[in-house]
Amino acid sequence: MWIKKQLLEEIVSPINGRIQVVHQLGSVRIEVGGLLQSGGVLTQIWKKGLKNVQIPLPTVDLPKADKAQNVLILGLGGGTVVKLILQKWPQVKITGIEIDPLMVKLAKKYFDLGQISNLKIITSDAIKFVKDYALQPTLYNLIIVDLYLGDQIPTDVKSRKFLTAIKRAIDKNGLVIFNHLFYGSKKKEAEEFIRRLEKVFPRITLQRVFSNLMIHCRP
Repeated sequence: MWIKKQLLEEIVSPINGRIQVVHQLGSVRIEVGGLLQSGGVLTQIWKKGLKNVQIPLPTVDLPKADKAQNVLILGLGGGTVVKLILQKWPQVKITGIEIDPLMVKLAKKYFDLGQISNLKIITSDAIKFVKDYALQPTLYNLIIVDLYLGDQIPTDVKSRKFLTAIKRAIDKNGLVIFNHLFYGSKKKEAEEFIRRLEKVFPRITLQRVFSNLMIHCRP
């Protein structure tokens, strides 16, 4: 039985194109070009993907009050993963990077991201942010890379330069999780991406979650 979707809002973004906020089966979600970006089954994907993850404490010598784990999310979208992280680790400090200001506006309006005190939202290109972050003193304990335009990962995200910059931004005991689609032709793309990651990260483990592949990388 097909359940009709209720369109709550639709906008056209110069970055993402057509963005729709829809209500279906009791939940609100964001779709871009008809593809799910936040909410819905993505909540289940990330819940399962994070189930066995532990965020390591910082290895640097800091006062106890400053030893909160720092999480970086590249590709904030509607913030599905933010709320799941805070359910599991309510004390963490999260920085969310999202290139599309219209997406940020919708996330604040429909998912209340602007009300989360330990979430810092930065509207910026993730690649530029990571490159510039090399100048910052604080390292992240968990980095989640969920960068898509439609069903495509931007080419620069798979570049050696970007991956090396990610490695520099993570604590030596930290974890980077790349989310990659894993069905049809996406399987081959994921396998090629893993080969690139192996040239940068010495420890890689894989987790299949429905039609997605979570690639866990440690420095």
